[in-house]
Amino acid sequence: MNLPEDWKVRIAKLDQLLQPIAKRPVDITRPGWLERLRAGVPPLDEAGARDTAERLLGEILAAYAQGTVQTRTRPRCPFRGRPSRVGVNI
Repeated sequence: MNLPEDWKVRIAKLDQLLQPIAKRPVDITRPGWLERLRAGVPPLDEAGARDTAERLLGEILAAYAQGTVQTRTRPRCPFRGRPSRVGVNI
């Protein structure tokens, strides 16, 4: 499986959009912090990146599903080292 080079570019753009949200501090000592967090706008929506992220994830999962055991590690590589943990569950 050859990874499209644009995946790396697209992942980097998503990471750039999500970094400020991912790095935002959450004061877990403040009462009601979890409820406020849950009630907030989902990060992908806040960043305006949901459509892009879902489309890219669909492409990556399709390639992953069609790959062999040896080639399944390649889709994970572009996500390594991403500060905002884009694709952390792949």
